[in-house]
Amino acid sequence: MADKRQHSAAASRSGPQGLVAAGILADGIGVLPILDAQAALYLACGVLALLFLRVPERVAPR
Repeated sequence: MADKRQHSAAASRSGPQGLVAAGILADGIGVLPILDAQAALYLACGVLALLFLRVPERVAPR
């Protein structure tokens, strides 16, 4: 139970910081480039997940 309280407390502290950072970035470079960068990061993470989470090939016993 204590872990849930700690997690929600950490999330509540980082929320305003994320909003401020998003506002500054959106004013500086615009919303669409930020969304494009986010999409590129999601795609890169998906490709990395496919590469690292593959089932290893079975080696024939000798």
